[in-house]
This record gives sequence, structure tokens and C-alpha cells, in this order.
Amino acid sequence: SDSMTEASATMGDDPAWGDVHTARFVAIDSALVAADVAICYPVDVLKTRLQASTRSGVDLRGLWRGVGVAAVSAVPTGVAYLVLYNAARARLERALPKGNRLTACILAGALADVTVSFIGNPIDVVIKRIQLRHGSALHVARDVLRADGWRGFFRGAAASVVVSAPASALWWPAYEVAKQGLRPWLAADAGSRKHLLHSIAGAGASLLTVVVTNPLDVVKTRLQTASETYGSRTVLGSLWRVLAREGLVGLQRGLAARLAIALPSSAFSSTTYELALRWSHVPA
Repeated sequence: SDSMTEASATMGDDPAWGDVHTARFVAIDSALVAADVAICYPVDVLKTRLQASTRSGVDLRGLWRGVGVAAVSAVPTGVAYLVLYNAARARLERALPKGNRLTACILAGALADVTVSFIGNPIDVVIKRIQLRHGSALHVARDVLRADGWRGFFRGAAASVVVSAPASALWWPAYEVAKQGLRPWLAADAGSRKHLLHSIAGAGASLLTVVVTNPLDVVKTRLQTASETYGSRTVLGSLWRVLAREGLVGLQRGLAARLAIALPSSAFSSTTYELALRWSHVPA
């Protein structure tokens, strides 16, 4: 569309990925991702418990259960996602006609997320079950293997891709457009205001993506934790059965908790992502 092309044309102030020192970016972003996990993990546990349950109320005990496994998983997958996204976007920007940067953002976001979601699903299954039950990662992994075999580690993998790929494809262009929209009100060359711009843009992009994808996230969580999906093991089947049995309320379970995680986390991570890019930038 004209607005998409217009927005794409004005997004030229970010460091080019080719000028970023990749190893330095990985080191800086690893520390920032670990900090993000430590801050947001308890709310993520609450979100998982709310979505997996068909009852009102939630157990508030053990909110840090599994945080070590989550950090070990989130750091490599989170950093890999950003490296894949930026590398794919740089290639797509060169391959696509000029003025299609937002299209490159959409395609790169989806591609990076599909890759990382599939690779990270086995650990995500273990983390979700630790959040619901007592037990070490090794014990939970053995239980999954005993009950469902290796396929158990890929429970909800399709749902994970169906949720996260569109969310990622939506978040990046929304973030870029929000940055451009905020620039007239927030001086882009002022340090603190630039951080505020990135924070608001990141939170706004997350608000949109979380609301749109929450029904599928409920289904993903239930498939991964072997919770109530009323006999279905497919994404669409589970979606319709939860809707039929629990109504729209069932598909919005955990929305407030997801927003409580996503808005501050996205504000933090978008700011630190931009900082990592700039701190890793090597002038030509």
C-alpha cells in the first residue's frame, strides 16, 4: 500500500546489519535477554497456569519454578531469533524492490520465528509443565518421553508456529510504523527520548499482537501441557472445542497476564535491542 511504501522509505536511520559486529551483538544481547527473563518470569508462570486451567483462580506458589531452564532456553533462542531476523531482513531488502522495507520486516519476522519456535519447542514443553507441576527439568522430560515418546516434545509445535509466526510478522512492521509515527513528538537524536520512543513503540506493537493472537496462545499452552482441549490434538480442533465449551472467555484466558508480561517486556527488549545494535555497530 502507499502508506506502507511511504513508511518504508523513511526508515533509514537504523544501523545496517552489515555494519554490526555479530559476536559483540550476541554477547550484549545475551545479557539483556537473561535480564528480561529474570524480570518477567513470574508473570509468565501465572499466564501459563491461567491458560491451562478451566477453573477460576490460580495457584500463586512456586512462581520462580523453572526459571533456570527458561533462561538457558531463552538466551540462545532469543539471540538466534534476532540474528536470523536481521540477516533475513537485510537479504530481503536487497532482493525486494526499493521501498519495501516493511514487507521485508514481515517476511523476516515470520521466517525467524518459525525456525526458532520449532527448534525451541521441546524445551518450551518442559518449561510449561514445570510451571504447572513440581519436578526438575530432567524428571519432567522423562515423564514426557514415557507418556508420549519423542513426539511429546513437539506437542503444540504447530500451534506455536501458528501463534508466534503471525505475531512476529505483525510486531516488526507495527514497531517500525510506531517509531516513525512517534518521531515528530519525540526528538530522535536525544538519548533519553530515543529510548522512550523505542519503549512506547515496542509496547504498542505488543499490545496489538497479544490481543490478536491470545486465542491461539491459549490453545498452544493447553496442547503443550496436555491440559483440557476436549479430546482434540490439532490447533483448529482445539480452538473450536474450547470456544464451544468455554465461550470467548476461555479463549481470552491469561490475556491480562500476557499483556502484563508483553508490554513491559517489549518496552524493555525493544530498547535494549536498539542499544545492542548501536553498541555493536562498527563504522565503515
